[in-house]
Amino acid sequence: MADRKSDEPFTGEDDDAIKPRDFLKRTQRYLMATAWEDEEKVDYFEMWLKSRSVAEQWFGNLKTAKKETWKELCKAFKERWLERPMVQKTTAEKQAELEGERITEVELGKKVKVNGTEVYAHIAWANKIEKLAKAIPDNNNLLVVGCQRQLPPTLKALVSSSHDTWTVFCAVVRAIRPLDIEEEKERQDKQAQIEGELQCIRQQQQRQPPTSPSSTLGQVFRNFSVGPMPQPRFQPGTTSTQGPAQPYRGPQRTDAEKLAIIRRIPPPHPDTVAGRAAYEVEINAWNRNSYGRPANEMRPYPLTPGLSPAVSRECFGCGGGGHPSVACTSNTRIPEGERAWRQKANSIRAGANAASRASNTNINLVAEDDVFVSREDYNAAIIAQYLVSQNQGNGEGPSEN
Repeated sequence: MADRKSDEPFTGEDDDAIKPRDFLKRTQRYLMATAWEDEEKVDYFEMWLKSRSVAEQWFGNLKTAKKETWKELCKAFKERWLERPMVQKTTAEKQAELEGERITEVELGKKVKVNGTEVYAHIAWANKIEKLAKAIPDNNNLLVVGCQRQLPPTLKALVSSSHDTWTVFCAVVRAIRPLDIEEEKERQDKQAQIEGELQCIRQQQQRQPPTSPSSTLGQVFRNFSVGPMPQPRFQPGTTSTQGPAQPYRGPQRTDAEKLAIIRRIPPPHPDTVAGRAAYEVEINAWNRNSYGRPANEMRPYPLTPGLSPAVSRECFGCGGGGHPSVACTSNTRIPEGERAWRQKANSIRAGANAASRASNTNINLVAEDDVFVSREDYNAAIIAQYLVSQNQGNGEGPSEN
């Protein structure tokens, strides 16, 4: 035992770090390499008993016959310090120990000491759970799935669910590099940031009061002045004697009305991480809810972040501004659905401009929020406005008769 210079002597106490049987075995291993007589062996044994300890008192009270030979001394030592029976764990206890052995997100990427050697925490964890699984034993790998479900997010992203045996699963975990853990944590942090920014965008949109696309036009109708009146659009009657009844197709907006709605559509999102994420949410919702229908002013196609808004004389090839489509030299092309919507919106703008130039009237009768004006309300409004204009023109007030 000359190699145990740093070891503490044996005390024989219950809380001694040196277990009695381990002390005896180590002493025997050393003495087997010597050619000492029994007396020398006994003396060497006594040298490793701590002064004033339980072990030294036991040795001092031991009968001389028990100390004459090394064999008798070993027998007496084993009678004094009986070997404690080993407690066997049940299968249920072993399984509970395996399920309770977890690694946290904070531990990933850090080092821990195992038997005096530093190793990464995920490697030490994989070694331990593999040992626990073999002790059950879980030969059918029934508990691997449960272990995978308890993994922290970073480790779960780096380990495939197809690694469904203990041997493969633990080998994959041990093969994960610290750089892999660092990069996956950065990716998850960015994802969390994007989701947070998207949540802020949704909250801002919810706080904004909804705007009516034709509320301004409705206000113009309520304050119109008398002039040449175009034929208004009335709701189809319930009875008709002129040919077969036609199905009611709902309100038909003019190009001017459509253009007014289009100009109220928010511009494309900025070309940022949050903007691109918001665009992905909108394009997924469009693909899910459009059912193959073309885009229109009430259901516009989402525009690529960072590009020009609709009806801004933009290029229909790349979505940018400053040049027509025929002169576009960009290799980047916008989605086909976006191109079709931009062309349609531009056609609506052209139609609205043409109608404005061709119109010689001062009055445009419009429907507010797509509700048609009844004939009775329309006639009453015309008569009332006419009487007011007559009184103002003649300089007369209301009759006092």
